[in-house]
Amino acid sequence: MVLQSAAACMQRRDALPPRLQLRAAELRRAYREAGQAHVWAAFDRLPPNRQRAFVEHAASVDPAQSLRALARALRMDARRCPGNTAPLPRTCCASTLSASHEDFARWTAIGLEHICHSRVAAVVMAAGDGTRLRTGHPKGCHDIGLPSHKSLFQLQAERIRRIETLAQTQCCSTSPVSVPWYIMTNRRTRAATEDFFRRHAFFGLQPKNVVFFVQHDMPCMSEDGKIIMEARDRMALAPGGNGGVFCAMATEGVLEDMAQRGIEHVHCFSVDNSMVRVADPIFIGFSVERGAHVCTKVVRKRGAGEKVGLVVERGGRAAVVEYSEIGEEIRDAVDAAGELRFGAANIANHYFSMGFLVGAAEWERRLPYHVARKKMRCCVMKEQPCVPSEYVHTGVPFMHVRRGAHPGVPYDPGEPGEPGEREQEEEIEERVGVKLEKFVFDAFSEVELEKFGCLEVARFDEFSAVKNAEGEDSADTSRRDILSQGRRWVEQAGGRVEGDMYGGVEVSPLVSYAGEDLEFVQGRCYEAFSVIEADGKTGGRRQRLPGQPMEMQG
Repeated sequence: MVLQSAAACMQRRDALPPRLQLRAAELRRAYREAGQAHVWAAFDRLPPNRQRAFVEHAASVDPAQSLRALARALRMDARRCPGNTAPLPRTCCASTLSASHEDFARWTAIGLEHICHSRVAAVVMAAGDGTRLRTGHPKGCHDIGLPSHKSLFQLQAERIRRIETLAQTQCCSTSPVSVPWYIMTNRRTRAATEDFFRRHAFFGLQPKNVVFFVQHDMPCMSEDGKIIMEARDRMALAPGGNGGVFCAMATEGVLEDMAQRGIEHVHCFSVDNSMVRVADPIFIGFSVERGAHVCTKVVRKRGAGEKVGLVVERGGRAAVVEYSEIGEEIRDAVDAAGELRFGAANIANHYFSMGFLVGAAEWERRLPYHVARKKMRCCVMKEQPCVPSEYVHTGVPFMHVRRGAHPGVPYDPGEPGEPGEREQEEEIEERVGVKLEKFVFDAFSEVELEKFGCLEVARFDEFSAVKNAEGEDSADTSRRDILSQGRRWVEQAGGRVEGDMYGGVEVSPLVSYAGEDLEFVQGRCYEAFSVIEADGKTGGRRQRLPGQPMEMQG
């Protein structure tokens, strides 16, 4: 009797409050009506604390909307075709590979002026899980093996600091210049990302100018429209693609914060590009001069067989088509000069005007979901006896006593049930499921071509992706590209790199943003794999590892 009274008091204290019970009933009904009753199969057997967590978890998903999104995405996937596809008209395009010095000077001046007046913000899309890197931490925290061991986040933060300095100097301004940085994470990586920034003192940026926000998740589903469970009390959720940046900015207070700061221009890019020029004044100036609402940077496709998305015109609007969507007749087409007609490779590097983004809450809903089929963890429920035979049920849910045990010491197996009932035991399997993703480039179709721009840039200076643990687009290739760029900059400024003929040097972004202000290297020699850094204490420059620079001989 004492045992039952104590257990009853404990149960009353831990039971769901009436408000949560009502909310749970409403959610359960919504899931059942959407054909997702299985999501709640284990709910009644969960202890109250896990029931509370599950109600909050279930409230984060709209099951009916998810089912509609899946049906639409599967229909699009089944009839995917290039349609009326053509290269972008020349009137939309420019190239830094062929632009005149006057173009560069004009775009740079326009961009620096807007940066100087703190009208430019940067948004990094860092919500991907980065599972292919196999690092166990957010992708932006990844050390790609540079001599300085700087992470992707640090490289980008230091480029922001450098461009702020350049803008302030160019405009002879005494007022502080800021490029606020908005970092989109997912719900699993936000805490680790924020902690990483705190531990590194925000890499010298003002904490008030670094804003974290979370991308919304979408449930992973089977082809027949069932939400996949990764545990009995947890749905399998995944970030809904980089196109989720628009909804997240609208609902997480980012657009409101930008408006309060007076932001007019937004540079949006992927975290995994180790060479991205954050808040690039040339790109900003090009976009502003065009009066564009949306612009994108591209690099020239290496060859017909390179598996990249291409920026094209489709139906009178700009679009990106995936490699798998284009047949050989389009993939291999060349112009009179022998260049690929479809050669503008998408690198997830975009400009958006604030005038365009403020309407995101409305037009974002029109962006389609795309299907990504991937292997994922799946929880399968198997029926088992509810209570092992060596335990006696006390008559109170969740409380059982081992035969022969002291009556004051209950056994709590964590699952309720009556003698003779069957309970469900979970088994974890790996199955192919469907992830629903929106892509940021689908926003291109929301503007007319007159308000769209495309700027081609040099791949070897502005694009090196870190997507894979090894091979192409890995930390190894990205490190090689950054060191090679540093070598070019030093040699162009009259310096020399000795040692490994294939080795380069690392030029800190705090020293040079795009190869400028390197006159001090003239006549000097640097060892391969060394670092040219800024010395914040003296304002001078120093080199570290593996040796000091030597005066050039002869």
